[in-house]
Amino acid sequence: KYVTITGRLGGLGLAASAWLLGSGCNRLLLSSRSGRVARDGQGLQERLNALLWNNGRVVVLVCDSSQSCQAASLVEVAPTSGLIHMYPSRGSNPGLAARC
Repeated sequence: KYVTITGRLGGLGLAASAWLLGSGCNRLLLSSRSGRVARDGQGLQERLNALLWNNGRVVVLVCDSSQSCQAASLVEVAPTSGLIHMYPSRGSNPGLAARC
């Protein structure tokens, strides 16, 4: 099973990913709306590349987790044992979490 991190491929999401892998997590699913790092020129792409070269333990998917059908598809693609949501949930649908 995967630990899923949604909402960011920025510094915080990549730091959490590296920490999880270093702490014994076997597989990570990273999702973001764009599937790209948050900002250029900060070394984030290099950090993401280093995570992706981890024997297939890290997968990146494009997913808008504020859209319930896209969020539900994450579970179908990769069974999840844990979820970390990195993006602030301003204006999100609180009923989505209740249905999960």
